[in-house]
Amino acid sequence: MKWTKLPERQDDAPRVKNHTAIFYENSLYIYAGFDGTRHQNTLHALDLRNYNWTRPTTCGPTPLARNGHTATLYGSEVYVIGGWNGNLPYATEDIYVLNLKTMFWEKIIPYGEAMVACNMHSADLYEDKIYVFRGGDGSNYLNDLHSFDIPRRVWSKIDAHGNHPSARANHSSCIHNHHLYIFGGWNGIERLNDLYVLDLKSLIWSKPRTHGEIPCPRAGMSLNSLNGKIYLFGGSGVSSACYSDLYIFDPKTLLWSDVHTNQDTPTPRAGHSFTVISCHKLLLFGGSCGNQYPTTYYILDLDPPPQLQPIPPPEDLRLHIRSLFNNPSFSDIKFIVEGRAIYAHKVIITMLSEPFQGMFASGMRETREGSIEIKDISYRTFLILLKYLYTGEVEISAGTEGQSLSTESIIEIMHAADRYLIEPVIIACEHMLIERVTNENAEVIKGCVENIHADNIKSYCDWKIRYKNEF
Repeated sequence: MKWTKLPERQDDAPRVKNHTAIFYENSLYIYAGFDGTRHQNTLHALDLRNYNWTRPTTCGPTPLARNGHTATLYGSEVYVIGGWNGNLPYATEDIYVLNLKTMFWEKIIPYGEAMVACNMHSADLYEDKIYVFRGGDGSNYLNDLHSFDIPRRVWSKIDAHGNHPSARANHSSCIHNHHLYIFGGWNGIERLNDLYVLDLKSLIWSKPRTHGEIPCPRAGMSLNSLNGKIYLFGGSGVSSACYSDLYIFDPKTLLWSDVHTNQDTPTPRAGHSFTVISCHKLLLFGGSCGNQYPTTYYILDLDPPPQLQPIPPPEDLRLHIRSLFNNPSFSDIKFIVEGRAIYAHKVIITMLSEPFQGMFASGMRETREGSIEIKDISYRTFLILLKYLYTGEVEISAGTEGQSLSTESIIEIMHAADRYLIEPVIIACEHMLIERVTNENAEVIKGCVENIHADNIKSYCDWKIRYKNEF
């Protein structure tokens, strides 16, 4: 699990909190929010292929500026519900839909029961309905549950049973399987850290007994379901202190875990968005901490590519014997490779390579005569291996004689290094090869190294194959 800080484009990126974020066709759409001075109704788009910001042109009846609203993606349409626009009666009672293909806004007048005002609520899509846990209406904290049937455009109040959540706003929610999870929030007196679950098939609420490292009370955090786990990030606590911690909740074991990641941890914030952008990545954007509005944004990779081992440094002894590399002085064995002589010293190469040791211990006539022909390895490849034994340095270019180093050549060197059990050369080749692995050739390269002790590049190829359909 790894955080990566994305390039900052401060002139183009919006500075907002309590906005909404939608991922659609390689772009992240940021809508509305509060910038510390006024409410917004601008639509921004971040192209995740090049991290360029744009402001798409829309048409139709544009919603009023707002924050604390929700936005839910259904196909290519974004349903914006409620929010606060700073004018009486504070919380709005409207639903707008933006078609991301045509960029046309439409105001929906739902059928069924009367639409209710909602602000700092939550909205989650399950099957063809958006489930809204109301939160606040601008003056009260509430815990009523509603649904919007998208195909029928019907608004309904849901009478669920069981152990209901208490009234709250600025909570967080997500859908996992057929369950709606509600966590934390603010009830007008204190921040909360309780967890409630609604079975969307039976419409029964429950409060599971969780254990482990339970997050402290907070509001304005994010909650996301991905790959069988639920991820909680950030929020604000006592005295509006903001957090940058990350927790994982396992719905099967009811266990909370505090996750410690790499050094690029995001700055503390609340009122941010944390959007799923692939089957193993989430993008953190915006929010605030007091009067600070971070412009940095991050990607959390739940399954980053495997890291290669560092190439071992040269050993001190080899600094003294490097002058003997391919030097006929004191040489007691000569290798003939592609008709060319390569000079070596038995005591050196047998000390550093078990296969060479076995070769000379076997009593072969060639070893006694001082000359061995190597038939199935190229001259330049054998020279690379021998140079490592004398210097402790991996110089893949050694002996290439101006020839370009192809992927096939790197794999050939790996096979030879594996044959003579020279692991650092294999690792160096992995470092070179990993830059050449693409979605298109990952399976081929993995097949070429299948019989080599090269677990790093195999793992990386597996990772590429797993996510080969991503941009």
